[in-house]
Amino acid sequence: MIEDIGSANGTRVNGKTVKTAVLKHGDEIAIGECTVVYDDGEGIQGITDQTQVETPGTETQSLADHAQSLEQKIQSREVAREFSRFQKRLTKSRDKYKRLAHQDRLTSLDNRALFDRTINEWFDQARLAKKPLSLIFIDIDHFKKVNDTYGHAQGDEALKAVAQLIRTALRKEDMVARYGGEEFVALCFGMSSGNAWAAAESLRNLVERATPGMLRFPITISAGIATFPEHCQKCDDLLRLADQALYQAKSGGRNRVVKYHG
Repeated sequence: MIEDIGSANGTRVNGKTVKTAVLKHGDEIAIGECTVVYDDGEGIQGITDQTQVETPGTETQSLADHAQSLEQKIQSREVAREFSRFQKRLTKSRDKYKRLAHQDRLTSLDNRALFDRTINEWFDQARLAKKPLSLIFIDIDHFKKVNDTYGHAQGDEALKAVAQLIRTALRKEDMVARYGGEEFVALCFGMSSGNAWAAAESLRNLVERATPGMLRFPITISAGIATFPEHCQKCDDLLRLADQALYQAKSGGRNRVVKYHG
């Protein structure tokens, strides 16, 4: 049965305007500009219907609803996968630029800004945990002479070589940063002053032995060490006392490691 309930254009069955009509298989129903062919399940010649129905219309509608639901799920999974891929790319991009913001471009070590923040954080942690915190201040000996003799390009190679050797000689958990120019700093959490001196002395020997082969000219380093709580109780003093020890190493002939002593 079909009934028109006051449509603006009227309802026509097989070309006739009707208010109500009992539908028969194959009737054409015109609603506005659309024409619908009524199929009671037997199929209409010339119109392909892939479904076979027992109750006219019910199964077809059920299958159509299920197909739409599956399509939405497929689209949702595709969107979810695409969104997941986008999130991963976004995270990688953020990590990349965050890393670059904290990295020295020439040596790939941590930069001064990150070191300044980290030393305060680690100092507080060392105080709370009652652990030592050692700082090794490192300087390349006669670096101006390296630049003057071999050129600034080779000077850059010397900086990169020393950075690589520092990173090799110290523990993975130690923070190594380029402090500025030819100066480097290493922050060693939980390391006593004696162990820090041994690590720095091992590094000094490594630089002296390895750089002739790496650079085709020799270079040496000097280092100064200060440790909390053995030498100081304030974070600002840790760097200052390590710098004083470095000055003693350089004024004492260079190519040596000096532990701070008041």
